[in-house]
Amino acid sequence: MKDFDDIKLIDALRLHAREGYIPFHMPGHKRSQKFTYLNGCAEIDITEIEGFDNLHAARGILKRINDRAAKVFGVRASRMLVGGSTAGILASVRALTKRGDGILIARNCHGSVFNAAEICALDMHYVLPDMTDFGFYGSLSPAAVEKALLENGNIKLVALTSPTYEGVISDVAAIADVCHRFGARLLVDEAHGAHLGFATFEQSARRLGADVVVNSLHKTLPSLTQTAILHICAQDIDISGVDEQLASFETSSPSYPLMASIEGCIDYLEGDEASEWAKNISALREELKGLRAFELYEGEGAYKYDISKLTLISRCEMSGTELMRALREEYKIELEMAGVNYAIAMCGAGDDVEMYSRLKDALFKLCLGRDLQKSILNKAQFESSFPKTGENENTLSILAADDERKTGAMHTLRNIGDGALTPEGALRIPPLPEKVMNACDARERAFKFVPPEEAEGKIAAENIRVYPPGCPLVIKGERIESATLAALIRLYECGVEVQGSKGAFPQNVAVLA
Repeated sequence: MKDFDDIKLIDALRLHAREGYIPFHMPGHKRSQKFTYLNGCAEIDITEIEGFDNLHAARGILKRINDRAAKVFGVRASRMLVGGSTAGILASVRALTKRGDGILIARNCHGSVFNAAEICALDMHYVLPDMTDFGFYGSLSPAAVEKALLENGNIKLVALTSPTYEGVISDVAAIADVCHRFGARLLVDEAHGAHLGFATFEQSARRLGADVVVNSLHKTLPSLTQTAILHICAQDIDISGVDEQLASFETSSPSYPLMASIEGCIDYLEGDEASEWAKNISALREELKGLRAFELYEGEGAYKYDISKLTLISRCEMSGTELMRALREEYKIELEMAGVNYAIAMCGAGDDVEMYSRLKDALFKLCLGRDLQKSILNKAQFESSFPKTGENENTLSILAADDERKTGAMHTLRNIGDGALTPEGALRIPPLPEKVMNACDARERAFKFVPPEEAEGKIAAENIRVYPPGCPLVIKGERIESATLAALIRLYECGVEVQGSKGAFPQNVAVLA
C-alpha cells in the first residue's frame, strides 16, 4: 500500500501520474492529455484508488487533511466538503434533528437551510433579524431567538447566517447561550466567513459557542469553487452521525483536485499571509470613505461587521444594479451582487493592491457629475404616480413574457406595487407571513400556476428567492402577502434575479390548488 503520510495530496497526485500506472478505473478521461479542453486537469483527477483514501471512510491521507483542518480552525473535528456549504448544511440539519422536531430559522438563511428542513419533515418556525436603514437585514437579536424558543417548546435546532452577504455579523456567543439554555443546538452558516478568526478579522462562530459551523472556503479563501468545510465544535455531538449524513448528501466520487485545493488553503491559513490581505482591505476602506455618491457600509445597525465585504449604498440616481453594470461595462470590474439601492464588492485572499486601486479609481470616476439630491427614490415616486384603477393596465405576466430586465420602471399593478420602498429609497423587507402548513406538507398537495396579481392571499406551493444571496422571501405553505409581492416585483424591476422553485417569476407563481 502506498504511504503518503508525509506528503501533500497535490504532490501525491503528481507522483502517481509520473509513476505510469495504467488506469482501468474511473474517470473515463484516463488522465489522457489528448482531451485539451480539460486544460491539463486530467493528470491529477483520479478516483479512490490504492493509497488515496476514501472521503466517507477516511483513514489515510484524507483523514490527515481533516485532522489538520480541525487543528488550524480550532474545532473538535472538521470534514472536507466538495459539494459546497450546501452539502454541509443538509447533512448537519438531518444529523441534529429527528422527523417532526422544531427548527427555528433566521429568515435571511440560505435556501439550503429551508430545503433541509423540508426534506427532514421538520416543524419550521422563523425569526426575523433586525433591519438596517439600507434595505437589507441586520443582526439577529438574541432576544428575538429567546422569544421564539419560549413560544415554541419543540425547537431542537436554531439556524442562522453570520456573516451575511452584506457582511453583517450577529452576536453568536449570546445566541448560543440562549439556545443551550433551552436545550437547542445552534448551526451557523458561516459560508461567507471562512477567513474569520484569522489575522485581524472578527472572531468566528467556531470559537463562540456554535455547535456546528459550515464555511465555504472558496468564497473568500484561496480554494477552488465548490470547496467548503464542516466543523463540529460541540463535544457531545455524535460525529459518526454527521459522517453518515454527509455520505447521504455528498457525492461518493469526490474530486481529488478540489480536495487538494482545500489542503493548500489550510497551508495558507497556517502562514501569516492573511494579515497583509486584511491590512490592504482596511487601507482601501479608509480611502473609499471619501466617496460622495456611494456610502460604504460600516456596520450601522449590526452587532459587528466583516470588513472584507464592500457594501456600497447609492446616494445618487444610480440603483445598485446600475452601479454593478457600469463597473462591468465601463471598467471591466465585476461585482458579486446588487440590490435595489446597493452593490457588493467581495474581497478575497487573491486580491492585490492593483485591484483595489482600480476599484477605487472607478468608483471615484462614477461619482463625478452625480446629482446627490436625486436618489433612486425619485424613480419609485414617478412610478407610483400612475393611476391605480387597474383598467387598461398591462400585467406583469404580459410585460415579462420575454424575461427582459428593464432599465427603467415597468408599469406594474399599483395595488401590489406600493410601499415596497422606504422613504430613503431602500427595499422594505416584508414582515413574516402567516404559516398555514409546513413546507413538507405543502409539497405533497396539488398546485397550479397563477399570475402574480392573482397570488395574493393564496398559499405558496413553491419557494421564491432572490439570488444572490439565495434567501427566500416566499416559503411553501405560507400565505402570500401583498407586501411580499410588492418587494419581489420591485426587485425584479430593478434587475435583481428573482427565482421561483417551480414557476418562472414574474410570469407566474405556484400556489396550492
